[in-house]
Amino acid sequence: MDARATTSGLGALSPDLPAAVEAFVTDVRTYFARLEVSVRAYAGRRHMDPGTVSRYLNGTRRAPWSFVSNLLVDVTEHCGVQITPEAIAGLKALHEAAVACRQTGDELQRLQDRFLAQDEEVRQIRLRERALLEAIEERQQQLAHQAVEEAELRARLDEQCRTHSTAVEVWKERYGRMMRAGSALEDEVADLRRQLARTRAELRHAVEHCHHLEQQLEAAEELVRGGISGVSLMDVLEAADRTASVPELVRLVGGLATSPRRAIASELVTSVSRCRPVTDVRALLHALYGAGLHKYAEAALPAMVAMRPVEDTAGLVGELLRAGLEEPVAGLLQASVQLLGPADLAALAGALHRHGNHDATTALLGATVAHRNVPEILDLCGLLGSAALQNALAQAVTCPAHDRACAELVELVVALHENGFGRLADLLQSAMAEQRPAIDVAELIGALRTAGRHTAAAAVFAQTQKRTTGHLVAMVSALHTANMHDFASEVLTGALRCRPVLEIAQLIVDLHVAGRHQDASDALTTGLRSHPQAEVRILLQRLD
Repeated sequence: MDARATTSGLGALSPDLPAAVEAFVTDVRTYFARLEVSVRAYAGRRHMDPGTVSRYLNGTRRAPWSFVSNLLVDVTEHCGVQITPEAIAGLKALHEAAVACRQTGDELQRLQDRFLAQDEEVRQIRLRERALLEAIEERQQQLAHQAVEEAELRARLDEQCRTHSTAVEVWKERYGRMMRAGSALEDEVADLRRQLARTRAELRHAVEHCHHLEQQLEAAEELVRGGISGVSLMDVLEAADRTASVPELVRLVGGLATSPRRAIASELVTSVSRCRPVTDVRALLHALYGAGLHKYAEAALPAMVAMRPVEDTAGLVGELLRAGLEEPVAGLLQASVQLLGPADLAALAGALHRHGNHDATTALLGATVAHRNVPEILDLCGLLGSAALQNALAQAVTCPAHDRACAELVELVVALHENGFGRLADLLQSAMAEQRPAIDVAELIGALRTAGRHTAAAAVFAQTQKRTTGHLVAMVSALHTANMHDFASEVLTGALRCRPVLEIAQLIVDLHVAGRHQDASDALTTGLRSHPQAEVRILLQRLD
């Protein structure tokens, strides 16, 4: 059989291949044949595109050495026989010779190499993210064990206090050590979370860059398939995005959008957004929206945020707002929240405020508080030094009070108190007291008390008591469930003292309907004793 087609499932090698390339590919196909697996199955095993693997094995695309190295590892594992250093060195020499004889497609190959290098960087960052998540999980498990052991020690301490008063000090010392160890673990978890936040920010940048390179690679391959093999994609884009007028760019994008080369249209708009002045970018986006080419305008926004200074992003926001284009402004702010780290977000907020775009500043900060994690929000609060930006943040901090998960909001309130941002914490907890269900408010009060923030807990409790009688009934149930019976009693006491008699009657009815019969009876008894005779008659008539 022809050596060009000895591997099952692979076509014969092209007779036009250079001798060095043919020798290298033939050896690679020989090793691949030992795996006794199809190209599609091997591509799935290695998380690769089957077409890419097939082109590597047919010699139509140069296989990187990383692909060959992984193939040798797989052959060693499958056959159980170690490949000799001499064989590896020989294959390496064939690979270098094949690389040296390539004379065409250099631009395409350079794009491919850059894409592969960026993909490897993404993989390494993902590994770091996974390691940090595992470290956090391990520390949290240790914290859970510490909590269980702390509870056991507390129970034993109580027992010893009742039966062996002389041993109390010993157990207190042990309990103190456990508390200090738990505090140290919590500090370590917080530090790991900050590292994780930085790593995720790096990952977002790397993924965006990888996606951009992948688009360039696809567009370049498309040009090659279209028969434009002698023209560099970068030369085509540079000629258009640096010299063409906005109307010419819109016509070009519109023409590409109706052809198989849509990827080139997106790449062209993205390239213009990265290198043209802000006024040109605004004019291009305005024209694209006017021409109905929204998706090409929106595709350029993340690249604009990721690749240009925050001052440019702020300037573009101002230009778009003056042109009445609120939709791309929202896209720019959303991309900024997703892609930028706390330092860049703070710089962008400052630039927007200096340019007079106060609503956009508040929207940016509100979206950041609503979607980023607690350590990143704390970093942002510390970076917004001016009084004007602190006031904008104060307006924005209440934005997530209605939609964000209660546990995250409680964590944020406590963290703001503990890190010296008491004003922001007060605003957020006030918004929660006014908007969240009773069970969430009870959880917030309990967390503040556990953190030693009794004044803040009392403020939340006082504010939530101003809501409807239905909310008060739900609060009584939630507080009893959370073992905060003193607060539950105070809800009823305060309502009976301050509410009109008709609302008191409705409160008693709601308690009875909710199954809180004892609370309803106590409220009725207190109401009869503490109100004038005329109001008592009204109360009894209302209750019938």
